[in-house]
Amino acid sequence: MDKDPRASYNEELYRQWRDSRSDWDTEARKDIDFYLGNHFSQDESDELSQRNQADIPMDRISAAIEKFKAVLTSRPPAFTITPREDSDVQVATLWRTVMGYVWQNSDGDWQMKQAIQDYATTGMGYLYAYIDSESDFGRGDVKFTYVDPFRVYASPSSRDRWFGDSDGIILSTILTGEQAVNLYPELADKQDPLTGETIPGLINDISGFTYDEEDYPASQNKNSMVVFTPADVKDKDYYQVKKYQVLERFYKVKVPYYRVIDMQTQDEDILSQEEYAKFYQENTEAFDIGAFTAIEVLQTRVKVCASMGEVVLYEQILNTDEYPIIPLPNIWTGTPYPKSDVSRARPMQRLLNKLWSLALSHAQASAGLKLLVPLGSVDDIDQLEKDWANPNAVIEVDSSQGEPHYPAPQPLAGEFYRLIQQSEFYIDFIFGLPEMMHGFAEKAPETMRATERMIALGSERPKSKLRDIEFSINKLGKVLYNLSKGHYT
Repeated sequence: MDKDPRASYNEELYRQWRDSRSDWDTEARKDIDFYLGNHFSQDESDELSQRNQADIPMDRISAAIEKFKAVLTSRPPAFTITPREDSDVQVATLWRTVMGYVWQNSDGDWQMKQAIQDYATTGMGYLYAYIDSESDFGRGDVKFTYVDPFRVYASPSSRDRWFGDSDGIILSTILTGEQAVNLYPELADKQDPLTGETIPGLINDISGFTYDEEDYPASQNKNSMVVFTPADVKDKDYYQVKKYQVLERFYKVKVPYYRVIDMQTQDEDILSQEEYAKFYQENTEAFDIGAFTAIEVLQTRVKVCASMGEVVLYEQILNTDEYPIIPLPNIWTGTPYPKSDVSRARPMQRLLNKLWSLALSHAQASAGLKLLVPLGSVDDIDQLEKDWANPNAVIEVDSSQGEPHYPAPQPLAGEFYRLIQQSEFYIDFIFGLPEMMHGFAEKAPETMRATERMIALGSERPKSKLRDIEFSINKLGKVLYNLSKGHYT
C-alpha cells in the first residue's frame, strides 16, 4: 500500500516533537514515582539491603499531593454565563443550561480531578473537548475528557500558555486491532453479500506491530514496592497482539466566511462557504441588481487529520478557533515543558530519606551493640556468640589478655532531629500546605479566630493555583461553546 503523504507528515512531526520532549518525560516520570512512593534507584535499594535496612522512604510528598488535590477540588466548578444586555437574558439562560448539560454528561467533576492529578504530579494536565457521535442514539453530544499528558505532543517553539501559537498539537492513541476496528468499523473485514466470501478489511494492510514502548515513559527507579503503571503492564499481553497507533494532528487553517448584507434593511447574516453558495444560487438576480452585497472574510478554524499507519482515517474542520486540547500547566516555564511542585520538592525528599536512613542506622547500632574481645582471651568465639545471647550464661575468659567490652554509639544531637522536622516543613512549604491544614492540632493557634485566620492565610497559595486552573477551564468553556454552537440546533 502506498503511504498517504498526510500520514507521513503526521509521523514525521510526531517523531520530532517526541524526541524534543524526551527530557521532560524523564523528569515527569520521576515526579510520578515519588508520588507513588518509588523513591530509590536499584543501586540505592541494593545498598540499603546490604545495611540490613528496608528501602522504605519517609514519604512526605504523597500526603502533600493528596491534600493539594483536596483543596483544589473542594468545590466542583460550574460554568456561569452572564448577559451583557437585557436582550441576552434568555440566550444566557439557554447557554447556561447547555454548558451544565455538557459538564454533567461528561462526568466533569471526575475528569477535572484526574486532570488536576496530572497537573500536580507531572506539571501538566490536559482536557480534550470532542463530539461523541454515538451519544443520544446517533444524534451526538458535545463532551470533554481528561487526556494523559504523555499522549499529547506540541511544537517546542510554542510560547503560549495554551499552545495557541503552536504549529499544531498531536494526540497519540495506541490501540489493539479489535479496539481499532471497534472505533473505525470501515477498517474491518466484510462479507460479500452475493458470494458470502470474506473480503479482507483495510486493517490487514496497515502496518501494525507490537509496541515495545508506550507513550507512558518507563521508570528509572526500582525498589521493593511494586507499582503498576502503563509502562509496567505493556508486556503483560503474552499473545503479542498487534497494536496500532492513531495520530490525530490538530492545526489551524483559514476558512472563508461571507457577510451578506441586505442593502434595503441593512440586516446582515454570516454564512459559511457552503451556505453562501446555496444562497447565491437562489438569489442570483438580487445580487446582480445590488439588493445584496457579500463581503468575504477569512476566519481561523482548527482542522484535524487522523492517520493510522499508511492510511488517513478522516479529515475534518472543527467549528472552533481554539485547539480542543486545553493544557493545564502548573509551573509554566514559557515552553510546552512546565514543572511540577513535586520536582521542586524531590531534592528535599531525598534529603529526608537520607536523614531517615541515618536515624535507622543509629537505632540499629544502639540495639545491637558490637562486642570487642581481646585476641586470645576466648577459646571459642562461636560459642561466645551463643552464650552472649543467653542472659543466664556463664562465660569464661582470660582477663590477663584484657577484658571484653562493647563501645556504645554516641547519641544523635537534637539538631539532627530538628533537621528532619525542617525538611518536612520545607516540603509542605513548597506545596503551600502548612501542617495545620493537614489537621495537626499542635500546630494550630490557641484561639478559634486565630486558627480560622491562619487557615485563610494558608489557603491563599492553593487559591492562586486554582485561579490558574480556572483560566484553562474558561478556555475549555469557549471550545465547548463553539462546538455546541455548530452541533446543537
